[in-house]
Amino acid sequence: MKKQKVTKKDNTFLWIGLGFALFAILLLVGSTLDLEVEPKVVDRSYYANYMTQQFVLNDLKSPATCEFERYTTDLVNETTPNVFIVTSYVDSQNSFGAMIRTYYIAELKYNLDTDRWTMFDLYYY
Repeated sequence: MKKQKVTKKDNTFLWIGLGFALFAILLLVGSTLDLEVEPKVVDRSYYANYMTQQFVLNDLKSPATCEFERYTTDLVNETTPNVFIVTSYVDSQNSFGAMIRTYYIAELKYNLDTDRWTMFDLYYY
């Protein structure tokens, strides 16, 4: 009897086939696992600051020239769940072109059901 010689090419196809089979098994097992993902915690204080800036922009004479204070967590306080007090300032040009710093305090609420923000009070000083 003649012995058949195993070539390198035959081994390559064997390894490729085993690799595909292993990949298919892992894919099948991975798709049947019931993995629970913890819900992502949302920091709404950042969004409260951003929404307040949008309300302030509506009141400015020259909104294109404004610069808001850089966000830090010290600017926003959550008084009750989803109710925020934002204290900050904005630098913007007045009617004469001079840069003026205006401080403001805002109280706003986030509504979970409608995914909307409501401004209760916006006071400039």
